[in-house]
Amino acid sequence: MRRKFNPQMTLFSPMARNTIVKELEQISRILDANPRLMDLLFEDLVATRRPDTGREGMSAEQVLRCAVLKQYRQLTYEELAFHLEDSDAFRSFSRLEMQQYPSKSILQENIKAIREETWEAIHREVVSFAIREEMETGRKVRVDSTVVETDIHHPTDSTLLADGVRIITRWLTEGKELAPPAAIPVRQPPASREEESHDDPQRTEGYHTRESLPGPSALCRTDKGLCGKR
Repeated sequence: MRRKFNPQMTLFSPMARNTIVKELEQISRILDANPRLMDLLFEDLVATRRPDTGREGMSAEQVLRCAVLKQYRQLTYEELAFHLEDSDAFRSFSRLEMQQYPSKSILQENIKAIREETWEAIHREVVSFAIREEMETGRKVRVDSTVVETDIHHPTDSTLLADGVRIITRWLTEGKELAPPAAIPVRQPPASREEESHDDPQRTEGYHTRESLPGPSALCRTDKGLCGKR
């Protein structure tokens, strides 16, 4: 059996003395002012089972408030179950009954039953309420991100320099397609002297390789007078 909310409020509500308790009271007022949120949540919770049979479980209001607590304090399901058993402020906000202590598996089962579309509808209802009450304009959205481990190398000086050269080279290669064509054709310099000789044989007439130059012994054979003077 499941209900949308518990009509009987507990008599043991803590007084607002801590900053967190005061914030939870303000959140509780917003949730109470939007009862349609319970209707959206109730449809997901009873989608796979009948609400009028079986043992009485968490109400839709309790599930929503526990989900808000989990996200508000960035808790795991195990930590949420502990605080719901240990903290009077958390129990009062969640509207739990005196002998009701949901375990981490129960909390996970109920909170995971809320669909993505339902969360989007809940957010739209809350933003519409904030606009009507002139709390927020709804023009800015703050999102949260989670840091995950990734396979990267250690940022040493040499690897950072290599990464910079690699990225700059890639940008220059991609940007070459955007450059306008040159008015005068530019001849690329050859990589070696052999390539240059294949391109223009006339320019290599004055070049001599080291093997073609005459050595001292060859001079002695061709010019005996010069060898005799030495």
